[in-house]
Amino acid sequence: MQRRKFFRNALGWGAAAPVLWAGLCSPMPLWAAWDEAAFREEDFARSIQAVFGNTPIEDSPEVVLKMPDRWQNGAVVPMEISTTLKEVESFTVFVAKNPTPLTGIYKLGKHVEPFVSTRIKVDGPGTTPVLVVVKANGKLYRATHTVQVMVGGCT
Repeated sequence: MQRRKFFRNALGWGAAAPVLWAGLCSPMPLWAAWDEAAFREEDFARSIQAVFGNTPIEDSPEVVLKMPDRWQNGAVVPMEISTTLKEVESFTVFVAKNPTPLTGIYKLGKHVEPFVSTRIKVDGPGTTPVLVVVKANGKLYRATHTVQVMVGGCT
C-alpha cells in the first residue's frame, strides 16, 4: 500500500514539476512592457497624446502605409508599413474609430529593416482613418490612410 502511494505521489509531482518550474523561472525581464493607460484610452486624440505627449508629428512621403481602400471583414484588415528613413526606432498604429484607437507599437532594433506586415482590427461598418507614426532620428513622422470596412471587427 505504501509503495502505491509513493509511486502515485512521485508521478503527480513529476508531472507538476515542469509546470511549476516554468512558472517560477519565467524570464520576466524579457516580457514586453506596455503602456496600459495609452492602450486603454478611448479617445483618438488623447490616445496619440498618451503615447507621444506634445511632440510634433510631421507628414512624410518617406513613410509608406499600404492597405486596401475597402475591405469586407474588419477583423482582419491587411496593412504594410515601410519607410526609407534611417535610424527607425518604432512604428505606432492608431485606428480612429476603434473602441481603443492605439492598435499596436512595433519597436525595431538597429539592424532591422523598417518594415511591418500585419493584420489589424477595424471597427465598422463604415469608414475610418488609420494613422501610422514612425519614430526615427529623434523625430516623429506620419502617414494616414482611410479604410472602409463592410463588417466591423471590434466587438
